[in-house]
Amino acid sequence: DTWNLWYSQSTDMLKSSGDNNTNQQDSLCDCYRPKHFRPEFTYENRFIKRSTPHGEVNLIYLQNFDDNIRIDSEYPPFSSYFPSSSSKRCAAGHCGPGNRTDAFQGNLNETLENVLPLLNATHAFVNLGWDHLHDLTAQSKFSCTISEFVQHHPGIEVNLISHIPDSGYKGKKSPNNVSFANELKCAIGVIDKYGTAENVPTNWYWDKMHVLSILSEEYTHQ
Repeated sequence: DTWNLWYSQSTDMLKSSGDNNTNQQDSLCDCYRPKHFRPEFTYENRFIKRSTPHGEVNLIYLQNFDDNIRIDSEYPPFSSYFPSSSSKRCAAGHCGPGNRTDAFQGNLNETLENVLPLLNATHAFVNLGWDHLHDLTAQSKFSCTISEFVQHHPGIEVNLISHIPDSGYKGKKSPNNVSFANELKCAIGVIDKYGTAENVPTNWYWDKMHVLSILSEEYTHQ
């Protein structure tokens, strides 16, 4: 089907070869989406490893719809990035129920505490999940959880990402029209998507809640 084909093809597209073992990039995807979308049976965890003249860079995306993150046992950090010949790792687009064994399942706080150190993470950009399930009050409360985590893990910089504003909120910096950082109970690093989306054209959105690549690029440069 379309989604699982996209998982497979996009994983291959994120692979590249360079010269003399530099600028080489590899990509993995612990991914699956059922024909009829159900978040509890949908997975998208991506692992990108790139070799550069300055060293190795790892970029990791862990899907989180509703403060619930799951990682298959045959994927990092619970298995080597490059598996052995006996590995039973599922292919991108095929990592659904019945074809996976989760080595980890937990909320965002448990992921910070138990997974990020195993990944040797230096930076993390996090969000609790869907806006209608985790509103500004929940994010404000979680800012103190992040603050406490950073105190115990000073080598990991954590930023809380605000939700993407609905196109109907275009022009506002946050639901209360003030800085997202100032809405939080504890002072932490933030990525404020409301500020970036201020006054952007409506046609930068795919629909009310999803943005097109032109706005995603603005977020990347933030």
